[in-house]
Amino acid sequence: MLKALPFYISDKCKNHKNCVNELACPAFYIQDKRVKIDPDMCVGCSICAQICPENAILPLKNK
Repeated sequence: MLKALPFYISDKCKNHKNCVNELACPAFYIQDKRVKIDPDMCVGCSICAQICPENAILPLKNK
């Protein structure tokens, strides 16, 4: 079974924090006042990418 790719927050992020404020995703954390996604916790559901006003949340590339 294929696992969905985890997501990351790109440089396009304007730090609105919609992803953190509207979702209870355990993969999100704040570091240096910026939102980050822990790739080991992200299940690749893409809900965060759908609510990001900047389209700054993208799937990681396959290795």
